[in-house]
Amino acid sequence: MKKIITVANPIGGTAKTTTAHAISVAAAEYGRKVLLIDADPKATLTSNLGVENPRATLLEVSKGQVSLELAILRTSERFDFLASSARTINFAGQLNIGSLADYELTVIDTPSNYSTGYKNLLNIADLVIAPCDGSINAARGVQLLSDFVDDKSKIKLLTLNWNNSDAATAYQQLLAKQFSAIDTQINIANPQLFAMGSLKHIHAISIEKGSQLGSEYRELTYFLLN
Repeated sequence: MKKIITVANPIGGTAKTTTAHAISVAAAEYGRKVLLIDADPKATLTSNLGVENPRATLLEVSKGQVSLELAILRTSERFDFLASSARTINFAGQLNIGSLADYELTVIDTPSNYSTGYKNLLNIADLVIAPCDGSINAARGVQLLSDFVDDKSKIKLLTLNWNNSDAATAYQQLLAKQFSAIDTQINIANPQLFAMGSLKHIHAISIEKGSQLGSEYRELTYFLLN
């Protein structure tokens, strides 16, 4: 079954990019044909994957100036990638779903602001994954998604146990009453793994496949694929 998953939280620093990348890695390991799209004009994911000044982005593909087939980049982690740059801020939201038909899974990493095409990136998705570490800003970001997602049942709360406090626990519990929470939770990883991943332009879970972080993201991805 073909599926589109958008990872979103309009607050910055909520592990959207980390999560979108990890899901793509794990899904490719499960043998799925995966496309990861960087829709963030800040292009953090693009930079993390070692790409600078890409020839084609989501903007050019959406305008029909470049075909998706010619725009995608192949990665060492076995998923296809559509890069971003500052000009992606002009993306108006008209993404042709039919052009994604060759992929069993499409994962979209979204910006931490309300760009022109933001709402459409959420509403074309089968699932909207909302990472939250329990901070008040991240929790508010999850609640703000309701203003942009027409079908609220598509929003799935992803709990990140990265903020060990009573307040964080309270915010997570409050959100779980409003949104469907995914059973799998993501615990904090060794920062050295992320540093090594950045140097090699791959995800931390590809550096140390047996890590707890890798196990948790693979479990999450297995749930999302079924």
